[in-house]
Amino acid sequence: MIILFNNYEDKMFEYIKAIRRTVFIDEQGADESAVFDEKDMQSATSFALVCENDECVATGRITLIDGAYKIGRVAVLGSQRGKGTGKRLIDFLCRSAENMGAKEIFVDAQLHAVQFYEKLGFTPTGDREIWDIGIRHLPMRKDFYGKEE
Repeated sequence: MIILFNNYEDKMFEYIKAIRRTVFIDEQGADESAVFDEKDMQSATSFALVCENDECVATGRITLIDGAYKIGRVAVLGSQRGKGTGKRLIDFLCRSAENMGAKEIFVDAQLHAVQFYEKLGFTPTGDREIWDIGIRHLPMRKDFYGKEE
């Protein structure tokens, strides 16, 4: 089950905090002050939470920034990696953004995840690598124009 909600003050956000802390801070060494940012508090941000067998196992968000939709803070617990959870989450976020009116969606992919995003239809934007939460990322995008149903 995947839940979508818009308020970081919702009690469900506590599950998101726990997943982000486990993945970004404990596993990847990111600074907590960078993992939770002002985008979490924007009214134009939606959060997705993947729950399996009464456990929350993955999360991501969609943020509307200057008219562009962007996926961010995608985190999948180690026990769920390689089981299709990340793919289901990204597919859900893309469909949600498209339903919100997006014609394209962006993501800054951690370098180890670039091939994962490519398999899901994302391509590098041509921009240089960036640093986010102390980790190198490659900006990518997926275009919804001409998508076959």
